[in-house]
Amino acid sequence: MFQEKIQARIKDAEHGSVEKSVLKVLLSEIQNKITKDIEELPEKDCVEIIKKMIKDNKLVMKHSTKQKDIDVLDEENLILESLLPEDNVKYWSQQDIKNWVCDENIDPKSFKNAGQAISFCMAKLKGMSVQGSDVKEVIEELRK
Repeated sequence: MFQEKIQARIKDAEHGSVEKSVLKVLLSEIQNKITKDIEELPEKDCVEIIKKMIKDNKLVMKHSTKQKDIDVLDEENLILESLLPEDNVKYWSQQDIKNWVCDENIDPKSFKNAGQAISFCMAKLKGMSVQGSDVKEVIEELRK
């Protein structure tokens, strides 16, 4: 079902567009996970592939120096996010994480080291749409 939805969007996408390109990569990633026993990957597994692609794009964007590349990756992420179920759409921003740390009265400096503070926060945030790298950056900034 999910793969059929992606194939339909590929068919409808304009030739040579970013949308067509990123959807083809996604479909390829999904098909690589399919085994002889499974005809179609469950939606939750497809969602995990999409989340990983978004996360990878964000990492590349962070280290890219060309605005054109950043714009293309940003467009890819918007396309990928449109495929996610509504409850999985966005990860918390670093500002959201900072606000949460303050709301929860967590003092990152009170921990022996940054790793302990990060582990504590990640345990509390389990099940939430946060990225460990963002939590790490926020904790390290708040410990300064």
